[in-house]
Amino acid sequence: PMHYDFRKDGVDHLYIGYFQSQFFLLNSGHQLNSLRHLFEIQESYAETKAVAIHVRGGDYLSNLDSLGVLGIDYYLEALKLQAQAAPISEVDVFGLKDKHTEQTISLLSKNFDGLKIDFKSRIEEGNASADLRILARYPRQILSNSSFAWWAACLSEPGVKIAPSQWFRGFGGPVGIRAKDWVTAQSSWMTSAYVNY
Repeated sequence: PMHYDFRKDGVDHLYIGYFQSQFFLLNSGHQLNSLRHLFEIQESYAETKAVAIHVRGGDYLSNLDSLGVLGIDYYLEALKLQAQAAPISEVDVFGLKDKHTEQTISLLSKNFDGLKIDFKSRIEEGNASADLRILARYPRQILSNSSFAWWAACLSEPGVKIAPSQWFRGFGGPVGIRAKDWVTAQSSWMTSAYVNY
């Protein structure tokens, strides 16, 4: 792939596709600032020491062998890495309000006794863009293997971002998916849509 300077020709364009690669963001601070403005990402939660976690379920639950759904071991390792990097005041979880997300929250709470872990998502209200704006305010994030989490991480201020070591279960991940300063946690995968832990 080659980098294209969107400002070069002075013409407005509409680009459709999956631009889930750090390659498209290199040397594009101007574009990122424009996107932050477009999504109205103005304030940051940097001072709160909060960590945001994105849990991807939904249609991924019917694609366990190809896309894959990250399992609890990934989220446990990622949260431990965040705790090693700096103190955590609270954990805010984003995703669909479904059994998978509820199980993830329950297991995180059991393993991190005393840590405040809350569900914050508004996707069920039909407001995914609000979730993206809110999630992007967290400099400290634990990403799922989704473009939604990826964009929230890229649009946020610098901070500790934890991403899966393998983006998809059944095939290699996109080239350049992780920024150089992101930390990886070992991917673990669910083997059935709902697991009794």
